[in-house]
Amino acid sequence: MNNHKDFSTLPKIIAVDFDGVIVSDKFPEIGKPNFKFIRILRAMQHKGVKLILWTSRSNSCEMGTLLTDAVEACKRWKLEFDAINENIPEAKKLTGGDSRKVYADIYLDDRSVNPLADNLYWAYLVNLTVKDIIEAKEELKNEESEESLKCQENKPL
Repeated sequence: MNNHKDFSTLPKIIAVDFDGVIVSDKFPEIGKPNFKFIRILRAMQHKGVKLILWTSRSNSCEMGTLLTDAVEACKRWKLEFDAINENIPEAKKLTGGDSRKVYADIYLDDRSVNPLADNLYWAYLVNLTVKDIIEAKEELKNEESEESLKCQENKPL
């Protein structure tokens, strides 16, 4: 019986931390959004890359709605995820379930890889050309200005 799973059939997947990556680390508060990085993630998603929010934030009686607050903040910045602290549906289907560790091609965390690396770094990691990355960023830049995003950062959670 062959139990080998062909993960190459999955789309490219990025698992990204919240505190210290998407926002400055002010845990348990929501830090200042990193709009440059948010635009990069949106550009990757625009090119078909799946995004997993991979964070230690959770909702609990003791700590409140830390995870929900983070997800809602991202939505205000037009960043939505294909999965939150779990595998994307395609990976669950491939493996017949979910595991404690999410499957991703890239794991971005402030304690590991510098997420603000240049376009060549992103192109290499997600198998796109630098031109693809620049074009996607320009398309999104034309769609909305940084000023419109900054206005939203002052809105209450």
